[in-house]
Amino acid sequence: MPDVPIILEHAGIEGGWWEWFYECCLHVAASHKNIYLETGRWWTELYYKALNDPSVGAEKLLWGTDWGASLPVYSQLNRYPPGYTRQDLKQGIPRHQVDIWGWSLKQIQRLDINQDDMNLILGGNAVRLYNLRTPGGLTRMFKFVD
Repeated sequence: MPDVPIILEHAGIEGGWWEWFYECCLHVAASHKNIYLETGRWWTELYYKALNDPSVGAEKLLWGTDWGASLPVYSQLNRYPPGYTRQDLKQGIPRHQVDIWGWSLKQIQRLDINQDDMNLILGGNAVRLYNLRTPGGLTRMFKFVD
């Protein structure tokens, strides 16, 4: 496998919840040094499994927002996680807005992890993998504080 970084968008959560697909993504990331996981639709519990795997950990996770059109906002009986919203047929597809309900940010704020791991997930890994310049040499992202 080439050394080029490969980022699995949504890391196994796409349009529904299939545990085996999430597990496959974790296995692939753990098995290959150049495979990374974008977490745009993960809920808090999914982070812990990846963070506790010594072959994955915070170094392979990139936080994502999933821009809001498919985020959990209502519950379906006997299903976990809550169902995902569907586009409103009357209003059409909403304009692109970054995580309009803040759902994915709330998920990562619930994590009880150290500041260095939070920094990696919230931006440090993206800066490294995409070779991004940061304003003013920014090297830290900060955990939400109540």
